[in-house]
Amino acid sequence: MKRFLNTKVWLTIVSLLALLGSAGAIVSGMAVDAAPDYWDRDLTPFETDMASVIELVWTAHVTFIGIIILAIGLMTSEPLRARLGAIAIGSLVGSQLLAGSLASGYDYQFAAGAAAAAPFLVVMALGFAACVANWNAAPASKAVDR
Repeated sequence: MKRFLNTKVWLTIVSLLALLGSAGAIVSGMAVDAAPDYWDRDLTPFETDMASVIELVWTAHVTFIGIIILAIGLMTSEPLRARLGAIAIGSLVGSQLLAGSLASGYDYQFAAGAAAAAPFLVVMALGFAACVANWNAAPASKAVDR
């Protein structure tokens, strides 16, 4: 089980999923193209522009948190890696859930986006579990860890 809950591996997986998924959505234009679909009504042109900006900012946030998670995974060692990883993953997921929940009060269809993000959330949960499981891990020797 300890090999499965390797924080370096899970933080790398989580970060690459966040980075590639969000950067891909920005570069491909998917973040902008899908923006009007998340709202419960037809949008005016101005509202469509605002929805696109919201999705771009939201997606860029995930990109940069992904960079932070990758840095934690590659540049730290246990137990600091596990502790910072749990905080970073928890912050990423928490900020996304909070933002979506708050936006749902303004006709944002958060449930539809959350359902599509289910595989992403499963990977985040596994990464978070790996970090929590190694929270008090003994520091590895420098020769082995790096």
